[in-house]
Amino acid sequence: MVNSYQIEEALSYYKNYFSPKEKQLENVQILIIKAYFNDGKYEKSKQLLLNFLSNAKDSNLIEKIKKSPEKLEQIEALKEKANNYYKESKYTEAINIYNELLSLDNNNKIFNALILSNRSLCYYKNHELFNSLHDINASIKLNDKYWKSFQRRANINIKLKYSEQAKDDLRRVLELDPSNKEARKLLEDILKEERKKGNRDLYTIL
Repeated sequence: MVNSYQIEEALSYYKNYFSPKEKQLENVQILIIKAYFNDGKYEKSKQLLLNFLSNAKDSNLIEKIKKSPEKLEQIEALKEKANNYYKESKYTEAINIYNELLSLDNNNKIFNALILSNRSLCYYKNHELFNSLHDINASIKLNDKYWKSFQRRANINIKLKYSEQAKDDLRRVLELDPSNKEARKLLEDILKEERKKGNRDLYTIL
């Protein structure tokens, strides 16, 4: 499965090593448009797509992608709507929009991982912890390089009192984002509580 890191590497290789002539090849341009889209950079993808459509000569390629700008606009509109619902604490309404977004493109794993992570957060805010855990597990399975998903799963595991799983998730967050103060503090709090519990158990035995 292609992940976000691999897409970034591919885009970097394209920028640094493709000749100007190669960059003008229409098939290459289509691949780059898809790469930006799959990496969640919709605005950049749309800009390149509109530029491509205004200059392309291959009628077959044009026919294949001419409806793509409408799809990108639809995605952006739905995302904004879901974000607004979330800000208004209308989590059920946001979940319904995320359901719609997930139905748009089954093959876009990175996009779907992000939407699942966001839907998981809405379930969490709605106190539906097992639905939240289900979604975040699915999100991580699709993209295991998105640190926010591990941090969200850690919070769910803390609520469910799954401390071992929470510690694993927080350590993973710190691998991906070493400067993350919140994750570091949560991990320290869990370890501190475990030490206290160990001392209480020892006093009980004595």
